[in-house]
Amino acid sequence: VIFPTHIITGMTSLRTVVLILALTLVVYVFTSLLALQQIGDIEGRVSGIHGVIQAGQFLGLGLVIAWLYIVLGRRRDPLKIFFFYLMLVAMVLLLMTGTRAAILAIFLTMIFAYWFAHVDWIERIFNQPHKTYVAIVISILIVVTSLLVLRSVLPHEVYDRYTSIEHFFSNFMPDEIRYWQYSAGRSLNYVSAVKAFMAHPVIGSGAGGYVDTFREYRRIPISEDGMAHIYPHNILLEFAAEQGTLGFVLVLCVLYLNLRMILKLRSAYQYEKQNMFLVCCCIYIYGLCVAMTSLDVPKMVILWWGMGLLLVCLLYTSPSPR
Repeated sequence: VIFPTHIITGMTSLRTVVLILALTLVVYVFTSLLALQQIGDIEGRVSGIHGVIQAGQFLGLGLVIAWLYIVLGRRRDPLKIFFFYLMLVAMVLLLMTGTRAAILAIFLTMIFAYWFAHVDWIERIFNQPHKTYVAIVISILIVVTSLLVLRSVLPHEVYDRYTSIEHFFSNFMPDEIRYWQYSAGRSLNYVSAVKAFMAHPVIGSGAGGYVDTFREYRRIPISEDGMAHIYPHNILLEFAAEQGTLGFVLVLCVLYLNLRMILKLRSAYQYEKQNMFLVCCCIYIYGLCVAMTSLDVPKMVILWWGMGLLLVCLLYTSPSPR
């Protein structure tokens, strides 16, 4: 979070850093395509270079960056063809990972981008109803067509993760929550994190202490590195369980300050002149969305990248940011 503010000294260096990030994601997407021979390690889900969850998150960010280039780039830029192909490849690989949170994060980031770039977004929707209807119809056609195509491409278990309401919201079904001790999904992680917080509400159980609470309800396998890779899979729950009320309040304060930064950047946003600000804000929003179901806090790297870039954007928007 702090490092970008020391190495980025102006808009030129900010563009360079974002370009390096974009090129890294391009390499990651196509390297994952070449690494398809690696076996899916969870019910047919393809893991790519990293584990299933992180692979899905990075592929999703690659898709977001490609989409932003297509939307914000010059009209006749030939590179748009390349980024369109990149977006398709990233989407197919992402669907193969079965990472539903990343897909939901993509849609939320796209909605955020429209809101950020258009102060009069409500007026646009009501004053141009024909465009709104066309966009809705096209979206429905894309979803329906995609489902028909994916049915013949994806394994049955992965396909059900997207098409079955019961599978999509399985962690929040009443029976899953009522009998959370016997859950095979994230319900066990979420509720046990709440139990850990209630056991130590003031100071928490300490970094990594959530594992001890989880061990009370389920046997934890030890990996080859001697670590028990068990997390609450939610940034707020992890801070609450391991750092107590103080850590939970502090992370909420950080997120609140980030929201204020975004509102300040939006009020000063000028289309085409400050598109880099929009890109950085989208990286942060996408990272925040996937952090709600992500792995351990140190592995929420997209959120920390976005937070650092957000701070840099604010530094070059206001002469004396607070």
